[in-house]
Amino acid sequence: MIHVHFPTPTGVRVKIASKSPLSFRGHYCRDCGAPISSSSRGRCKICCYIKPPRSIPDDFLAVLREIGSHGAARYYRASLTDVTRWRRELDLPPQARIKRGIGRQHTSRGFAERPLLVMRDLTLAGQAADFLRRFGSVYRCDVTGKPNSKGTRWKRNYSVLTDDELMHRARRLGWTPMEF
Repeated sequence: MIHVHFPTPTGVRVKIASKSPLSFRGHYCRDCGAPISSSSRGRCKICCYIKPPRSIPDDFLAVLREIGSHGAARYYRASLTDVTRWRRELDLPPQARIKRGIGRQHTSRGFAERPLLVMRDLTLAGQAADFLRRFGSVYRCDVTGKPNSKGTRWKRNYSVLTDDELMHRARRLGWTPMEF
């Protein structure tokens, strides 16, 4: 039987009168020196609970609204548990983040509109293709369906269409051509 005295952070000496199991060999608390399990993170249970929790930063609400919980955890070099505790202390509802897209109208429905008027195809078939891009991907291709910006056909969903077929599908969905 081994009698070992370990100082604890409170100044009280603890007398451990037992054989240390094999799992404790070589693993000691970095603060008080008590033997700990090899799967622990370097501190005993007593030392882990001694550290006082961090207080809420002054600009926490502004940072939270700007970059969210995960971003605030990275910004303050704190754990997500600390950020969640701060949110609860401020009585914030879960996920109280102001999202960047709120208040903006999104008409493209996930498909990027063609950016420049100079690059647009202003023929009737090109206008019909621009209209159909509201509903899905439409692009120029060759007869086999491979993308080609100077191709003679159009690819919509899984169909390879001629100019007339493309305009007919656009008219069925409500397109009216504009004359320049």
